[in-house]
Amino acid sequence: SEACPVTCGSCGSNPTPAPVSVITIAPPTPAPTPAPAPATGGACEEDTGKKDIPISGTVYRGTCTAFKDWCSEASVIAECPITCGQCAKAGCEDDPSYSVQTGMGPLTCQDWEQYQCWPEVIDHCPTACRKQECLR
Repeated sequence: SEACPVTCGSCGSNPTPAPVSVITIAPPTPAPTPAPAPATGGACEEDTGKKDIPISGTVYRGTCTAFKDWCSEASVIAECPITCGQCAKAGCEDDPSYSVQTGMGPLTCQDWEQYQCWPEVIDHCPTACRKQECLR
């Protein structure tokens, strides 16, 4: 009765009220806005020939493949949207949920961009695997 006077009823006439828990609910945190997905369809085109592209005041000549390391430049993106990953031709979209287990761990389509694709990966990642009909 000494350890639990309220429970045992031995507190007398003015028992000490039991503590009350106060729960504060924070407003929900809004979900981050996803980055826009690359465009697909007919407007996504890129020719295979050489082109003149200005970069930082100098005009360079080459194919889009030659400019792939310059995709941070707006002028390169405008001329080479497929090479720069801004769009994919219809039917050439990489599967964003695809991954395959390898000796290095699971690899996604984005990971396969830097490797020679296995035959079973190409249909899931045609743009990343540089499937011929998806290049231009």
